[in-house]
Amino acid sequence: MCRSKSTETITFDHISPENDAIGFTFHKTKTAQEGTKNKDPKHCFANPINPSICLFLAFAIYLACNREVGSKDLYPGSKQKDRFGKSLGRLLAAVQVDGREDGTHLNGGNKLKVKNELGTHSIRKGAATFVSSGSTGEPSIVSVCLRCGWSLGNVMERYFRYEAAGDQYTGRVVAGLPINCANLAILPPHFENGDDSTVLNILKVMFPIANQHSHLHGVLHLLLSSLVFHYDFLVDLLPSNHPLFSTTLLTQQSDPNSTEILFQV
Repeated sequence: MCRSKSTETITFDHISPENDAIGFTFHKTKTAQEGTKNKDPKHCFANPINPSICLFLAFAIYLACNREVGSKDLYPGSKQKDRFGKSLGRLLAAVQVDGREDGTHLNGGNKLKVKNELGTHSIRKGAATFVSSGSTGEPSIVSVCLRCGWSLGNVMERYFRYEAAGDQYTGRVVAGLPINCANLAILPPHFENGDDSTVLNILKVMFPIANQHSHLHGVLHLLLSSLVFHYDFLVDLLPSNHPLFSTTLLTQQSDPNSTEILFQV
């Protein structure tokens, strides 16, 4: 729900374990340039019911396939926002829209390219719309605005402040968890014994750089357990030559004794 520019500038110092959530703190935003107002984390939750949209699983795959990432920036390199936007445009251009296979559709009689209509901002707008209007029990508009980094105005900002409960509710809804049943509060996959030596050793091998940050250990436990929990889903979804299947965790599947403890999730 944040701006793509904010996502581009995330560092590992901005990431924290928040009980069953992962917190991302954006100190500097478009509406808070001084970087002194935003000190509260945005709570992001897993969706073990629908792994195809699970942030924990996507985050785990990213770090597992990019083991050199972890020293500072979550997305190292320059112009990552622009690069993602172009990749998204190419993906959308190939999607069949309104029955057309060339990635185009008619809008007001004009033939428009999908990639010119949709971009990184569409993800943000879609998430905000889904959270605020996707049900009759949506989070408060104040929580949604604060989550998106939108200014409430000088007067409202004096009276309506951030509170973790509101952001946590918003985080669960935007994660795609069902709002009208108990699964809204579902826990992420986790190990029965997170301190087991096998688990700790796999963490060091899977996330060698990120694991050096002591404050990230809780986050990495959640990511690793999501990889294990959704193993069958990943095997069915991803091509056999995907880099994930070359990682230590998945190449050891031929040795059941080496990973027995990992599958007690």
